[in-house]
Amino acid sequence: MYISYTQPLQRAWDHMVRMLFRPFDLTTWLVLGFSAWLANLAGSGSGGSVGNFDSDLRRNRFEGDAFAESLRDGWEYVLNHSWLLSLIVGGFVFFVVLIVLVTWISSRGKFIFLDNVVRRRHEITEPWKRFRRLGDSLFWFRLLLGLVQLSVGLVIGWGAILLFLTGFGAFGRPEGAVLGVLIALWVMVLLLYIVISIAIAFFLDAFVVPIMYRFELTTMEAWKYFLPLFSRHGGSFILCALFVLGLAIAVMLGVVLVGFMTCCIGFVLLAIPYVGTVILLPIAVTYRAFTVQWLGQLHPDLVLIRPPGEPLQGT
Repeated sequence: MYISYTQPLQRAWDHMVRMLFRPFDLTTWLVLGFSAWLANLAGSGSGGSVGNFDSDLRRNRFEGDAFAESLRDGWEYVLNHSWLLSLIVGGFVFFVVLIVLVTWISSRGKFIFLDNVVRRRHEITEPWKRFRRLGDSLFWFRLLLGLVQLSVGLVIGWGAILLFLTGFGAFGRPEGAVLGVLIALWVMVLLLYIVISIAIAFFLDAFVVPIMYRFELTTMEAWKYFLPLFSRHGGSFILCALFVLGLAIAVMLGVVLVGFMTCCIGFVLLAIPYVGTVILLPIAVTYRAFTVQWLGQLHPDLVLIRPPGEPLQGT
């Protein structure tokens, strides 16, 4: 089975041009941009931070016991100042509530934006009500996935702390080679965690959401539909992800170039919520149409965007 990458991209580009420029309509840009902004509120990827281990860490004057003692002193200070503890707890609760709210809104927004791209229209209210069930299903899946990723991330972070304390001699003085192997293993686990998290986020957004939209499936039902497809075309799916990654890098370089050419005014505009989404709307529409067009090559039932003149696919 021949699977193309450039042809779906060309069709997606043509679809975007017809939507946004033939004719150009400011209302279309503003409303469609708002649906794209809703869809990407919570983002799609995940990441982490990696501490740098200096080569002379073992020669540092501070010992692990002193470091641990300073941590205990800091914790006792927080416990002895109730206002500080309340501030920390309140800030944490607010942050969690904000994340949950943003995830819920963006989960339904993904279907609104997809529906607008597929149907070549710009609506918010009607699809917001229509995709309640699918949006809630996606929300609960993303929330559970986030908790799992957070738990694994905390374990990896705890491993980094243990390595840090080991380097300071809190658990004795290991041989340099042993410490190097432990650090290398930790880095490999961290990279594997990041790659898997990004892959799940990409496949969920690029393919599982369109499958949910096409067949009105819950998120788990859509994954059950997607995984056999992935087992048959795994290499093609991975190449598609790499193809999108290459396009994203090229777009990012182009945005950076334009930003510098406009004396950084472009960077300021892109940093403004919603305004940046509207400016980059052609890219968002092309990406959304590309993943749908590419998926449609695998089976006729997965064709969502029809050529001009043919009836548009709806749910």
